[in-house]
Amino acid sequence: MNIHPDKLIHIGLKLRPAFALIDAYNKNLVADIKEYGQLLPIQIFKHEGKYYYIDGTRRVTACRELGIDVDCRFMDIGRQRKISLINSFSE
Repeated sequence: MNIHPDKLIHIGLKLRPAFALIDAYNKNLVADIKEYGQLLPIQIFKHEGKYYYIDGTRRVTACRELGIDVDCRFMDIGRQRKISLINSFSE
């Protein structure tokens, strides 16, 4: 399933500042996705009409920069686990 990057909500751990600042790495990822496409989809789940992801921030950012949708796959988790994930990362 392809979803626009602005419809995805990140609830995982925040990027480490030092790693997020490696501009060359991010530019290489953008170039790779532009040339080859997004090779590894991000894992998402849907809860109350919203799409959440835990990992894949750089892929989402690269797709946003390219103006393309993000390739996503749904995680098979129950309602209680979804709520637990949202609450644990949102605090």
